[in-house]
This record gives sequence, structure tokens and C-alpha cells, in this order.
Amino acid sequence: MDYLTFVPRAEAAIGFAVAAVAGALLASVSIAQAQNKRQMCSGEFVEMRIVGLQLGDCDLNHIPKADLNRVKKVCGEPSGVGDHRPAPKCSIQVIASSNKSLPAESHGYGARVYRVQRVLGAMRGGASP
Repeated sequence: MDYLTFVPRAEAAIGFAVAAVAGALLASVSIAQAQNKRQMCSGEFVEMRIVGLQLGDCDLNHIPKADLNRVKKVCGEPSGVGDHRPAPKCSIQVIASSNKSLPAESHGYGARVYRVQRVLGAMRGGASP
């Protein structure tokens, strides 16, 4: 009789453990996906000394080199500090953080921006890529 009562309890415990692990994995995937989103960045392409590369309200300091080359090919070289030429204007479609943060957190400079992870497309001017 003890064996028969033990087996259902053990199976129930194993089933509960499997369900808990599956639920935790699903929740962690959902949280990771919620941290980044697809969006459009439009505006002036600039390079500032402390803040670095920005396009509109997007921080481009952490994108792969191939993505940066794609942006530069379409938008041109960024306008720098002391440049007397107008900053190039363009739009890029990106995967970026869903929350804004300071681009130079250690210095506290600059406006809050979205941190871009990947560039999906770029177009000169204000049109969407």
C-alpha cells in the first residue's frame, strides 16, 4: 500500500518541477524580448566627443562595425564637434532598447537615448527604409 501511495506523489512532484522549469524559461525569454524592440531612428547623424555617435534619439556606439559602415554608406560621415557643415539627416530602422538611458552614463552628459543593438536598414533623408 505504501508503494502505491508513493508513486503518485513522486510523479506529481516531478510533473510540478518540470512545469516550474518550463514556466521559468518561458518567462525569461519573454523578459529578454521585452528589453529590445524594433523602431525607427530619424534625425541628424552626429559624433560628439564624450557622447559618441548618435542619430536622432538613438545611441549608435554599440552597433557592429558592419552596421556602422552601412549607416555611413547611406547617411555619409557624421557631423563632428566644430564642424561647420550641416549634419547629414537620415533614418534607420533598428533593434534597440525599449527604455532610454544616458549615452555617457559615467559622465552624465547628453539627453536620454535608445541604445541600438542592430541596424536593419537605412535611408537618406526622413523617409522610412
